[in-house]
Amino acid sequence: MRKLFVLSLFALALFAGAEGQPSKDWVPLNPDADWNNFEADEIVIFQGVLKFEEDPDTISFVQRFNPFKLEFTNDVVPKPKGSTLDVYGRSPVLKEYVGQKVCIKGKRERMEVEGVMFDEIWPTAIRLDS
Repeated sequence: MRKLFVLSLFALALFAGAEGQPSKDWVPLNPDADWNNFEADEIVIFQGVLKFEEDPDTISFVQRFNPFKLEFTNDVVPKPKGSTLDVYGRSPVLKEYVGQKVCIKGKRERMEVEGVMFDEIWPTAIRLDS
């Protein structure tokens, strides 16, 4: 009886630990958002390490901040190794992948906001890079 109890606890711990783990399959980000319905030829797969930065305490004249950044791990289009692009949005799914090497499926968007140019990834899905 005790063996069964210990095995049950072990199985429960394994099951509970699997929840919230990054996936190697594509996980949709913001599927109901109206801004991510891109044409297939606009979608690019970006690879790198996902970083997270807290909102700065300083006041900025530009009212836009993306806490997630993708740091490129090799020299590929659109940026050289070590450079970053902001990842638009604050999906809670992204937090699971912070510090991991990932692939992000999305659109690269360049825009001007309040006189400042922004170069961002507008993500539709994410997965661990294998």
